[in-house]
Amino acid sequence: MALIGSYAPPGVYTDVIISGAGQPLFGSTRIPVIIGEGLQYFTQSNKELFRGSSSTTDDQVVNENISDQVTGTNDTFTVTYPPVTDGSGSGTITNDPSKIQVLVDGIPATVISLVGLSGTFVLQDIPPQGSNVEVTYYFKRSDTYITNENLASQIPAFASLTIAGVSSPIVSSVTISTTLPGAVGNEVSIQLVDSTLLSPPSSGVVDALAVSGYGTDTIVINIRKADNTLRTVVDLYNLVEAGILTLSAGYLVASNLVGTGALLVMVPTDLQGGKGPNTNTVFKVIHTPIVDGTNGGVVTTTPTDVTVLVNGTSAVVSALDGADGLVTLAQPVAYGSTLTTNYYTNNWQNTYDLLPGSNVSSITQVGLGPDRADFTEDVDYTLGTDSAGNPVINWGASTTTTVGTSTTGFTPFGPTQITTTLVDEHVYLRYAGQGNGNTAVFTLPDVPTDGSGLSKATDNPALISVYVGSDPFSAYQTGTVQVARLSGDSATVTLYNPPAAGQNVYASYYRNTLNDH
Repeated sequence: MALIGSYAPPGVYTDVIISGAGQPLFGSTRIPVIIGEGLQYFTQSNKELFRGSSSTTDDQVVNENISDQVTGTNDTFTVTYPPVTDGSGSGTITNDPSKIQVLVDGIPATVISLVGLSGTFVLQDIPPQGSNVEVTYYFKRSDTYITNENLASQIPAFASLTIAGVSSPIVSSVTISTTLPGAVGNEVSIQLVDSTLLSPPSSGVVDALAVSGYGTDTIVINIRKADNTLRTVVDLYNLVEAGILTLSAGYLVASNLVGTGALLVMVPTDLQGGKGPNTNTVFKVIHTPIVDGTNGGVVTTTPTDVTVLVNGTSAVVSALDGADGLVTLAQPVAYGSTLTTNYYTNNWQNTYDLLPGSNVSSITQVGLGPDRADFTEDVDYTLGTDSAGNPVINWGASTTTTVGTSTTGFTPFGPTQITTTLVDEHVYLRYAGQGNGNTAVFTLPDVPTDGSGLSKATDNPALISVYVGSDPFSAYQTGTVQVARLSGDSATVTLYNPPAAGQNVYASYYRNTLNDH
């Protein structure tokens, strides 16, 4: 500040300022005053974020407001996202009080202790009631380890039929099954005929001509040989092992051969006891995707990233489809076995990401690199807050309340008067298709969700109820049927057993009508 408003030559000058009369308003207290331009909004450009979780970076919460925990008598508080980490990117939990910063009414407060696992910390001084307390710290969004997930409900049983021969002097028999397990095997029937007893009768045939109906589910075998003798259970075993293809269940398989007795004429008889899907080596986990466990949500196809136990013994995983959650075993699993699996999953990509700041009013652009706008606000993402008021980018379902058209002279409703809630709608007995006796996979009219309100597709078969019947009422009266698999993204459900021909399939589940971009 210049003492003299115009030019004066060099010399000594004095200026006296006389204060106004009266006592100072604040006594002897010194009040700092900053004179200059003030900015209500600050812009940060090209701030780097990572989507979901990261294997190399810890997440940071900036100025999280925990004032609702202040009572005026407590010095202990808890952060929203425990455990607290050291910020090194490795997700290392820390008890170092210096790794957490606390402001009480804008003034730094001293943290004397921290329990990183629970996110609980203690301040040196008790904040007065009504104080504004904000805390900044690091935490780690990590992959989730799923342990002992039970997949035994997907193990199928083979259909089979035991055919007896003439018991002289001991019992003779052979068991016929199929190469594909599951309920489809029940569609296959076997008939034994004697060509000399047909109308009109004909002579016996060589082995190459003994089987008819090849490639269908109705297999007919002539038990009369070309030399006019009857085929035995041994001959039937050899015919089957030479290769007889069915329509639904692969090839026939012969086993449990006992004795050498001759075969007898048999009317068409279905194989029985088949249950479940037509694979006993490929199983689907409940939580997708399967990731590599590095805390970055990286989808994996490495078989060693999954552990599978069959009857408590480790099984060899030959292939892994992490995106769809499909695990292929090197050896089939027998019906009645126990089957459990351990693996990592991660769903952060489809939820939200914390912003490294507080009181964020708007987002100008979001892109895959500096000065890029690859995503559109309110289509790909929205600006919002989490339950603690921290600013977030919502990548999934989101809701906001803004003031629109209002009547002049009246105060409009706004976010403080209107509370919004995201809800997944529960629908009942939605038609999903009609059975033909073979098909077990049906398409739902909607993407099934987990019921959280976040429009998150689910692969958990426990979250869907399926009914089979001629109409919705009779299907509901009959009760639910077993579900083997659920694929939320493709809106398909696989039943353990295919419904009978003409029977309708109905499903009750959660859905969300918000478009997911």
